[in-house]
Amino acid sequence: MVFFSEVSADMTIGSNRLSELIDNMLKKRGNLSRVLILPPDFTRYHSYAGEITSMLYGELKNSSYIEIMPDGEEIFYVSNPTQDLWAEINRFKQND
Repeated sequence: MVFFSEVSADMTIGSNRLSELIDNMLKKRGNLSRVLILPPDFTRYHSYAGEITSMLYGELKNSSYIEIMPDGEEIFYVSNPTQDLWAEINRFKQND
């Protein structure tokens, strides 16, 4: 099921546009009581999955039960750049 699509050979989607796309997708979905987010492993770091996961969590944390299940090996790397994602999620959870 596709909720949005933007395609161009030389296109870059920045944080503001990404936020708009996520907001529009969530509006189309309506109320989500339970959400499972499956970010890919570190080899897909360039996909901005961490930023997308963080944005989704931020938008849904007050209205949905959220589980985040990272792909296997990602959680074992202490110096992994995706640790920023976990720091952000923990910051959100501490402020709940």
